[in-house]
Amino acid sequence: MGSLGFECQFCKEILRSEQGYKNHLSKEHEVRGNEIFNYDRFLFLTRDVTNELKWSIKKEGIPKDIRQEINKRDRGRCYICERFKHYTIHHRIPNGEANKENLFTLCLRCHNLVHIVLFLDGKWKNPGHSSKVGGWL
Repeated sequence: MGSLGFECQFCKEILRSEQGYKNHLSKEHEVRGNEIFNYDRFLFLTRDVTNELKWSIKKEGIPKDIRQEINKRDRGRCYICERFKHYTIHHRIPNGEANKENLFTLCLRCHNLVHIVLFLDGKWKNPGHSSKVGGWL
């Protein structure tokens, strides 16, 4: 929730409460429960990622102040589906820097989905594992 309230991801209307936000999504956009899935945001996190990233290269840790800024910016919600629960901070460029432009909060479901797509697209290379569905998944 921002200082003004909850912003609708579809029409940018500001709602004052979480319940008002849910009612708005249901009535105006026919979205019910946890059906929200922002495909454009999903593509943003899976496109333009370098091919053949190595699992052995360690990503940069996330300093506490940057982590707090990311949580505030994303309102403690998943960047893709806007769930509140069980989120992690994802590096868009997996071995990239720990800065605000490269970090996004994702729930565990969306985080796993992003990594599966990166793996199946051949962007992640892990010795000893096949990118075929039977290999790693």
